[in-house]
Amino acid sequence: MNMTFKKVCLVLSAMGSLAMANGTHAEGTDPQWTYINQAGWGAQTSLNAAAPVPELYPYAECGIGKKQSPIDILSSNAVKNGNINGIRFSYATTPLSVTNNGHVIKVNMPASKNNKNAFFIGKQKYELVQFEFHAPSEHKIDGQFSKMEIQFRHTTASGKQAIIGVLVTENYQGKDNSTLQKILDNAYGQIDIPITPSNTTINPSKLLPDNKTFYTYAGSLTAPPCTEGIDWYVLRNPLKVSAAQITAFQNLYFGNVRTGQALNGRKVDKNFN
Repeated sequence: MNMTFKKVCLVLSAMGSLAMANGTHAEGTDPQWTYINQAGWGAQTSLNAAAPVPELYPYAECGIGKKQSPIDILSSNAVKNGNINGIRFSYATTPLSVTNNGHVIKVNMPASKNNKNAFFIGKQKYELVQFEFHAPSEHKIDGQFSKMEIQFRHTTASGKQAIIGVLVTENYQGKDNSTLQKILDNAYGQIDIPITPSNTTINPSKLLPDNKTFYTYAGSLTAPPCTEGIDWYVLRNPLKVSAAQITAFQNLYFGNVRTGQALNGRKVDKNFN
């Protein structure tokens, strides 16, 4: 870590909040990043060399944040919290739109007025914005990766964010997941060009396991700008798909994962015994 970046870290800490957490960094001037150079994300500088501190370091939170994701969930340390409501999913049939952004394959949801996909905790509604795929999983449970992870990103009307993490394993019967297959069939487009096949729809609920009990903790986005303030819900049980589908995705992306992050005193809750 160079001295300039150390000084910026001190400035950001003194401010008590990061500019990017408030959405003030300019994406058009953000530097390119890769999973290979993730140890240096926090020190990358803006393409606008004249940007003032802290905008000069748009990914600083990746380096100095204390509530970062992903994590290794140790089941024996997770605490049953009787005050946590279960998740009520309300996903609906939606036109398929797939984008390969050079880091992940993501599925885009319609504009809010046409989007019927959400989940509820109590009366709080979290609208599904997109979901994306990683291989292997970014989260581990008891030190073990899964073959893949699907991350469903949601937001409330006030801007609070929550992500549902679904681990993916092989079903050993060779049975394909038809919803995943539609996505894989349309995942080979040009970078950042959405593929919207005609007369093709999906229901995101088909990418969830039957048992939706979960672990939950306070975390962050797992890629730059690593914004904190994200409520994570990692489902306890995996989605099972065919080995052929896992291989097909791994042929597109393998290793698009962030290294596990320290808990730094955070606790992991669960809503099951």
